[in-house]
Amino acid sequence: MRERTGFLFLVFVLLSFAGSLNASIGLYKHIDLSSNPVNECRLSVGDLTGDGKIDFLFNDGRRVLKAFDWDGSLLWEKFNPNDPGVEEKYHNFKLAIYDIDLDCRNEVIAFLEIEGKNCLVVLDGKTGNIKAKTELPFAAPRDHEYWGNSNYYMQDHIAIANLRGKSIPQDILAIHASKQKVAAYKYTENGLELMWYWISDTDGYASGHYTFPYDIDNDSKDEVIAGVDVLDSDGTRLWRMDLGPFNPSHPEYGSDHVDALSCADIDPDTPGNEIAVASATGMWLYKYDGTLLWNHPSKLADPVNGVMDGEGVQEVLVGNFKPEIPGLEIVFYSEQMSGSQSVVMTDRFGNFLQWGDQSYGPRRVITYAMDWDGDRSRDEIYSRKGIFDSNFNRLSYSMNWSYCNTGDGTDMFPPVVCDVQGDQREEIIWYDSDEILIIYNKDPLNGNVLPSPWNYLKYKLKVANDNHACSIYFDWSAVGNNPDQTPPLKPVNLTGISSSENSLKLTWDPPDVSEDQMPEWYKVFRDGVPVGITDQTEFTDKNLTGSSSFTYKVYSVDYFGNISSQPAVFDFETLSPHTGPSGNVQSALSAKILIGDIEPGQQRILPVTLICSDTLSKVPDKVLITLSNGAVKEIQLTGVVPGTEFTGQFVIDNSIPQGKAYFSLPQGALISKSGLTGNTISEGYEINIDNTPPPSPPFVQIINE
Repeated sequence: MRERTGFLFLVFVLLSFAGSLNASIGLYKHIDLSSNPVNECRLSVGDLTGDGKIDFLFNDGRRVLKAFDWDGSLLWEKFNPNDPGVEEKYHNFKLAIYDIDLDCRNEVIAFLEIEGKNCLVVLDGKTGNIKAKTELPFAAPRDHEYWGNSNYYMQDHIAIANLRGKSIPQDILAIHASKQKVAAYKYTENGLELMWYWISDTDGYASGHYTFPYDIDNDSKDEVIAGVDVLDSDGTRLWRMDLGPFNPSHPEYGSDHVDALSCADIDPDTPGNEIAVASATGMWLYKYDGTLLWNHPSKLADPVNGVMDGEGVQEVLVGNFKPEIPGLEIVFYSEQMSGSQSVVMTDRFGNFLQWGDQSYGPRRVITYAMDWDGDRSRDEIYSRKGIFDSNFNRLSYSMNWSYCNTGDGTDMFPPVVCDVQGDQREEIIWYDSDEILIIYNKDPLNGNVLPSPWNYLKYKLKVANDNHACSIYFDWSAVGNNPDQTPPLKPVNLTGISSSENSLKLTWDPPDVSEDQMPEWYKVFRDGVPVGITDQTEFTDKNLTGSSSFTYKVYSVDYFGNISSQPAVFDFETLSPHTGPSGNVQSALSAKILIGDIEPGQQRILPVTLICSDTLSKVPDKVLITLSNGAVKEIQLTGVVPGTEFTGQFVIDNSIPQGKAYFSLPQGALISKSGLTGNTISEGYEINIDNTPPPSPPFVQIINE
């Protein structure tokens, strides 16, 4: 920390409020990073090591990535010596920690410059090794100046999206937000594949500060709110927000932009979800289809005294702050954070419910709707001035305001709010250049201990996608005080249907239960270690070791994260690695070829089946056929191993010479489970090719009855 008084001040705060109404705050953990300082870095959190604990990822824009484990030990770092990095107080580069390849281990999705190219990369969370990479269609941002503020709008960020309607999202938005540019990628077994690329046709500043994926129309696919533009899941624009001119006295400034927004089902009585927008021109609420529901002017009003203040609306927060009122509430913050700057709460219709002053009430950059007390019935408001209830009454001091302040009155990077302990409450992670402080509610929990929110996929997505402008809404009421804790039944009929010396494909059937009890996903373990999660009833495990035994267990998982009490079990032994024959040594392993009927037509297909005398552990690469003119053609074979029959086809056309042709196999083509090799064809090795097309009928009679 630049000023070592911050932590001491926190300790003083904790002691001074002991025994008072604010006694709930405590220091849960202090992590010293002084041996590996993280200057001008923003924090992302998630389980990088796979031990179930929160780990820490810092980035300074483009130059440095540093990953630390739960105890503050450096796991890995990426350093780009050719880039000076941002090293700015306000850069907004936001990365994501998420299991994008569904191997039950989190990856880091980040930006890296590799050999001078701006790349999107997927890194192994524990080691930092690159698992996938692709060059981005936009360049890394350099110095960007607007109104004299160098680097002020330098911001790229990443969001996990569900553009393909999968039950577990595996899509990535790479966003260049100085001028909205969005590259959408899907993650497959082949790595990152570009789905679409969109560039705003709005002026860079007016296009907005960031992009937000959300399924606003409930079609199981995310739409993409890219600043003022709302895109469909395929990247086509659906509609655009009209926020009015930024400054009517200066038309050269263009239209206003989105400073912050949040999406949720704010009004449950209307179809779809709503988009709450904060901008210099005011507060806005849109329906999913672009219909404007209401807006208020830029200055925030005290509904009692009629006081108007502020320089536009800069931040928005959605939560269930007043569960006694139908729908969700929206909190808007004015532009500045000093002096008499307002914070207001509205209901779903835009009616003002609460007004406060940021000097003593909730303070922006960045605020969260959080579950501080673990009751899951009413959201609390986290801000740097403390934790507040729905009436803007302070429940607890969260931290010394100056802790993450640069000293010149500007803001340092916002803290992170998430469940650190793995219980039902959330904690606050403060950080500076050389330490991390985790603040928690030390009051005892009332009632039954409930599952951690990390059990829920939507919470993992929330933490991965919380960004520099707004926290993602998480519906605590969906998991409730008494969520379903009944585990689903295990899958049935687990088996391995194909194998080699280094892979296995598992298949199973879902349990025989009613539709509302069906598992959402299945989790696959190999020898007690999770290796994958899938919403399908099959899973391929790769990169195994030959001549080894493995025990697979497949569990059912429901929406609430409950896992079946018993798994389906399958024991498997990989085949011995094959090395091929030595010299001209042959074994007794041989094969014969069966030729199917030739189909009529100008181009005729000759079905070929290779039947082996022993069970093979490897599909023969090909069958060779030597034509009458000495030319050699190859017939590719397919089949399942271990197996004895493999099939292919030989297409006969006018380019194939007539006459006798001979089948043969390359040396060592046949490899059995026992290690025998061979290439002998014992019968059916000769055919006579006639490429004459069948005759046409002598006449055609048409009868019109």
